[in-house]
Amino acid sequence: MNMKNTICEKLMWSAMTPAIFKYIAANCKNTDTFRVKKKSRKNFKDMLARTPDIGGFTK
Repeated sequence: MNMKNTICEKLMWSAMTPAIFKYIAANCKNTDTFRVKKKSRKNFKDMLARTPDIGGFTK
């Protein structure tokens, strides 16, 4: 199943990601934030694939 983010989901990701990962970088010194960011995006898409009734922000 190929999931595509809606414009609203892309905007939410773009708006929240910098603040979240700035916090992680400042408070979790031994964390590879690039790897966490990549994995969190994959986990979100996997979660939507497992539970399609969750839907997106526009439903």
